[in-house]
Amino acid sequence: MSSTTKDNTANVKLFIKSLSNAISSYTTALTPLQHKSLSDLLTQLTAQSSDAAASAKDQITVLNNVAYVIVSTLFAYLKTIGVDTETHPIKKELARVRESMQRMKALSDPLAAEYQEKKKEAKEQEKKKEYLNRVIGVKGSVATAGAGMSGPAISSKSFSGVHTRFEEELIENLPDLLSESDAKGGISKDRTKKVAKKTKSKGKVTKPKKNKK
Repeated sequence: MSSTTKDNTANVKLFIKSLSNAISSYTTALTPLQHKSLSDLLTQLTAQSSDAAASAKDQITVLNNVAYVIVSTLFAYLKTIGVDTETHPIKKELARVRESMQRMKALSDPLAAEYQEKKKEAKEQEKKKEYLNRVIGVKGSVATAGAGMSGPAISSKSFSGVHTRFEEELIENLPDLLSESDAKGGISKDRTKKVAKKTKSKGKVTKPKKNKK
């Protein structure tokens, strides 16, 4: 057996031992919850506190903790049996419980509330950036997508002169075959020059001349 294999075996044994200790500690911590119903825990908190606001806060904390224990345990179990938790509904439920816990923490910690608000704004800006990149291919600062936009992202200026330049480039790049005589229905160079001059006009509209009989 090589030294690398021995090292890997030793690491696996350490991981298994650590996992076993964690499960034992987890089981010990859950023992009190297994002998009391959730309603009994909430009633006990209400009886112990004379402040209604503090009692309500404690009850919310207990509910969040119990929900997190249940959902995270189920999440870990699904992971161990090979279930794809990324597409499983358990992931959304775990995110919902975490969000509830963060809201509760924000109520008692102003700094945490400010941090969560900034984090939320950053996510919103990122969503706007992804939307712009996906829809109109804009790559740049997200600030233009915010409330401070003074005008539309796309205006008539964005397309000014584009049509004329396109026609000129198209005519200039025509194959040499088009320079032959009009006998075969082609377009001569003199004719293409006339068309190019017409495209440079500023949208002037003239009435067609009537054929004189």
